[in-house]
Amino acid sequence: MSSLYKLSISGIRSFSPTDHETIQFGTPLTLICGQNGCGKTTIIECLKYATTGDLPPNSKGGAFVNDPAVADRSLVNAEIKLGFISVDGKSMTVTRNMQLARKRGARGANTFKTLEGQLAVMARGHKTALSTKNAELDARVPQYLGASRAVLEYVIFCHQDDSLWPLSEAGVLKKRFDEIFEASRFTKVLDTIKTLRKDMASDIRLIEQSVHHAQVDQARARKIREKLAASTAQAEQYTGQIADLTVQIERLEREAERLFSSNQAFQRTLGEHQRLSLVRENTRANYDRLERSLDKVDWPDDELARALAQCSGDQEKTRAALEAAEADRASAAEAMSDLQARFHALTREEGLLSYKQSQYGEKVARLAELEKTTTQGELAARQKTLDTALAAKDHEIAEASTRLRAAQSSLAREQQSRAHYMREAEECGQRARELRQKVALASADQLDAERGELETLREKRAKRSSGARSDELQAQLARDKITLARLEVENDDMVSKLASASSSAELQTRRDVLRSSHTRKKNSWRRTVDAHGPQFQQLLGVDLDPASAPERLESRIRELEAAQKKDAAAEQSAREEWSRAAAQMQSAEENLAAARQKLSQHTNAVSAVLEGDLSEYENAVSEAEEDHRAAVFNLNTFEVTRSYQLRAVEIAEKSSCCTLCSRSMSEQEKNRFVQDLQAGLKALTAEKLRADVDATDRDVAELAAIRVDVVQARKLSGEIAALEAKAAASKSAHADLSSSLEALEASLKKTTAELSSLQSLREPVRAIASDSAEIDKLEAEIKELEGELGDWGSEVPVYELQSLQKQKAAELRAVRQAVSDATDEFHFLQKDASRLEGQIKDKQLLISNLEKALGETISLQGRITEQEELEKSLKAKIKECETLATEHESLCTSLTKEVEELQRSRKEIEESAKKEIAALKAESDTLERLRADIKEYEEKDAAVVEENTRKLEEVQKEIEASKATMENTEARIKQLQAEVNDFKERERQMRDNMEYRQLEKELDRLEEQLNELDVHNAEVEKERYEVASKKLRDQISELTSSLYGKEGEVKQIRDQITNFQKELETEFKDIDKQYHKEWVKLQTNMLVSNDLQTYSQALDKAIMKYHSMKMDEINRILRELWNQTYKGTDIDGIEIKCDVSNSGKGRSYNYRVVMYKKSSELDMRGRCSAGQKVLTSILIRLALAECFGQNCGMIALDEPTTNLDVENAESLAAALNNIIDFRKNQKNFQLIVITHDEKFLSHINGDSYTDNFYRIERNENQHSVIKSLPIHLMQDD
Repeated sequence: MSSLYKLSISGIRSFSPTDHETIQFGTPLTLICGQNGCGKTTIIECLKYATTGDLPPNSKGGAFVNDPAVADRSLVNAEIKLGFISVDGKSMTVTRNMQLARKRGARGANTFKTLEGQLAVMARGHKTALSTKNAELDARVPQYLGASRAVLEYVIFCHQDDSLWPLSEAGVLKKRFDEIFEASRFTKVLDTIKTLRKDMASDIRLIEQSVHHAQVDQARARKIREKLAASTAQAEQYTGQIADLTVQIERLEREAERLFSSNQAFQRTLGEHQRLSLVRENTRANYDRLERSLDKVDWPDDELARALAQCSGDQEKTRAALEAAEADRASAAEAMSDLQARFHALTREEGLLSYKQSQYGEKVARLAELEKTTTQGELAARQKTLDTALAAKDHEIAEASTRLRAAQSSLAREQQSRAHYMREAEECGQRARELRQKVALASADQLDAERGELETLREKRAKRSSGARSDELQAQLARDKITLARLEVENDDMVSKLASASSSAELQTRRDVLRSSHTRKKNSWRRTVDAHGPQFQQLLGVDLDPASAPERLESRIRELEAAQKKDAAAEQSAREEWSRAAAQMQSAEENLAAARQKLSQHTNAVSAVLEGDLSEYENAVSEAEEDHRAAVFNLNTFEVTRSYQLRAVEIAEKSSCCTLCSRSMSEQEKNRFVQDLQAGLKALTAEKLRADVDATDRDVAELAAIRVDVVQARKLSGEIAALEAKAAASKSAHADLSSSLEALEASLKKTTAELSSLQSLREPVRAIASDSAEIDKLEAEIKELEGELGDWGSEVPVYELQSLQKQKAAELRAVRQAVSDATDEFHFLQKDASRLEGQIKDKQLLISNLEKALGETISLQGRITEQEELEKSLKAKIKECETLATEHESLCTSLTKEVEELQRSRKEIEESAKKEIAALKAESDTLERLRADIKEYEEKDAAVVEENTRKLEEVQKEIEASKATMENTEARIKQLQAEVNDFKERERQMRDNMEYRQLEKELDRLEEQLNELDVHNAEVEKERYEVASKKLRDQISELTSSLYGKEGEVKQIRDQITNFQKELETEFKDIDKQYHKEWVKLQTNMLVSNDLQTYSQALDKAIMKYHSMKMDEINRILRELWNQTYKGTDIDGIEIKCDVSNSGKGRSYNYRVVMYKKSSELDMRGRCSAGQKVLTSILIRLALAECFGQNCGMIALDEPTTNLDVENAESLAAALNNIIDFRKNQKNFQLIVITHDEKFLSHINGDSYTDNFYRIERNENQHSVIKSLPIHLMQDD
């Protein structure tokens, strides 16, 4: 058990920040006294802050710490140290530190800080720190003291400002009682359990659905695996067939390639024969052309070659000379360009210099003009005149300002004198009024009035001294005492009857409990029936009968479950058919898309080579082969054709006739004929013919390469039509199945919703049936108990006897109150007589003082006259001062205007002169600038003008010379070009003779090569190759068609396999494990939910029982304390009522303090006096400390006698004395009483429990100090 043993304070409120004041707590009683404001309440505040960390009310911002301004310090450190014994018997110390600093430059602004504290334990002579963080101290100190934070704050160390909290408004009272009972901790547990059960119920419903769905999915997965195995076997079978077809196609393609390779010889032979024939024809044509147009020479070949070489050499020399002459022309042109550029630059420079020369002339004229009009020294003279005028004005302004300051000084002196005289006049008037009041007080009329009142008081005393009312009160007291004795006898008789009836109390209690339980259960049953009856009637068509409702409900649920199972099976079957149809539709669409894609690929491949429809492929192949043969023929006959055309051009130019028909032509026809032949020669080259051969060869190869694409495209075109029909059929079937599935889903959803509604009624219906049976059982038990009570022979229950006993006690208290009232009135009469006697003595003293004052009236009248004369003279002086002040004020005004006028005049003079000076200065600056510009031109630009003119003339001469050189070079170039053309013509004639001799030799060679080729055999081989190639192409096309058909079927099957696998991997992945896992989870959650429900019910009952036991205990102690303490008769007793509220959020308790008056229960709040509030609050705190402070047996009372009369204060002291006697043997019981009323402390009989007491007082520095004094000193005081 915990207890306090020592408290040290420094720097808190009025306690000094440099010293530590200490108080030692004893057992069972610690007494603390002192005057108001000495710091007694600070003891409670320090105990509360040390144990809970909460500052006192209205002490934020540092008000709890000694103010730095009062302590004359910039920083005040405060410390509270509390030593205590913890609940486990360990000696512990808690230290709390604070700091209050005064800010510089901010009046009244302080900075409050909570510093780290310390919680230490003394073990084996060593001090060990457990924590220094304030948050941990706030939590751990209440644990070591064995009391909750709320009990420490509201019960044990309750602040004086909060001491009346038991009679506060309902919200505050509920909050504090809930904190004391720690209700939130238990309600949170119940709410958490309820939330867990609600969440688990939702989870269980979801898990049940998951188990059902997992079971359905498990069956569907089994069927899909069977389909997957069958499809896999079929796909493997088709794959083998595809492999055989692929091998056959590859073998035929190899045969086709081998056939093509083996038959290339005849193609080469035929191509070579065509080429040689064409070459021979072209060569023959060229030979004939040259023969017709050639001037033949009989020179030998070697001599002809030497002449051709010499001609070429002479031509090269002439061409070299021509190139040199062209180079000279280019150099001359470049030199001419440079000269022209220089000429243009000098021309631009000449224009700029001409502009500067014209500007120079203008500036010279301007300078001459300004020198005539501007006079030297005028600017300095004007500046000097301005300075003299300004100095004169400044002197006038200074004199006027001096006169103004003198006038202002005189005005201020007169105003001060006037104010001084006015203050003296007011003081004289005030002294005169005070003297008049003293004279008025000493009037004779007042003396007569006071003497009359004295006679009246004496008459009242004579009337009240007769004693008639006192005798009447004494007689009434005698009668009331007889009545009191009779009522006490009747009360004792009622108590004996109550004792005799206690033997049947248990049966009556049981009957009352059963009745209460029956009523509560009946109301709950009725609410449940009202809540769920309409839904039951709507779903089942009959009213809710508690006896037959569960059976009807279960029957309907079984019917709906069967219907749901049937609908679910139908829906599952329809869903499987829909899935198969979806797979078939998807497969058909994918096959169709694949076929279209392949067709697109083959079509694109064909379109890239073949222009037109696929049906034109064979014609295109034939045309390409024909074009290739024509290109080869053209290439072979190129030389012959070219020679023939050249010869035709030559003959036409010489003879003006056609080579072929020998027809003569006019000059115009000849020119057109030659132009056409020359254009043909330019367009027809060997490279172009070879390119034509290569292009036609590529065309043939490309057409051969797309042969397979053409075959596949034709095949796929037929297959796509069938696939489109199949896709449309599968899409239509899928749409029909979707509509059917939607209808089945709607039916299943409706059945499931109805089943869910019925299942939601299962628990309420069972509860209704169970509650109905329980209600019947309670009614039977109540009847049985009433029969047993009838055997006792007494029909009056115990609670009625208790009510009668309370009535007797109330009558007894009323008589006692009447006795007390009569006694009080008797004492009042005695006190009233004493009061009249005191008033008579006061009047006699006042009359004596008035008689003395009448003698001093003459001297006072003289002093009044003196003060009035003095006031008149002062008023005359005030008028004189006001006249002088007015004169000085008018003088100040005129002088101020004069000064302002002088300042304005000075400003005008200064501004006018500044403008003239600025104009003169601008003219001077212009002269200087013109002189500088003229000088610069004469020194720099004049020489540049002459130099530029000279250079310009030289450039013009050089341009003329360059032009003559260029004309000579151009004439020489024309002469050399004519010589080059003549050499070309001679060279052409020699080359034609050499070509003629070469063509003659080439014709002989071609004839020999043609005779060596076997053309007939090559034609035969060609026909045989075409037949064999067509046969192989047909076989390959047939096998390829079969192959693609098989591949399409295999792809469709594999797509189905992929869909099955994907479905197993996504929708049905680990479905067996999932089903087992969900089933185990369902069973586990159901068991846990049941356990939580059992625990919640047990905890709820325990909480209710604990709360009711504590409330009974608190009210029992409260009744005992009230009966022992309260001496009035207006309140029979008080209790704390606890009303239980069962809201939707759970159970809650509402508290109120009530009082009993003549068997009537009334709320005390707003109906009791201030003293009754204080007494009630103290007794409630004592009762709460008794109930909740078993481990922490301490309580502190701060000024418990506030608003209590003497009798109730003495009764409270007696009650505290009884509590101390009862609990003095408890080791940890400590009562701390703090009060200024030492008489109250003496009634507690402190000398029986302690040897000393503590007195708190202020020292010479106004700091609070704690003194320990012997107990007998307080009793002597």
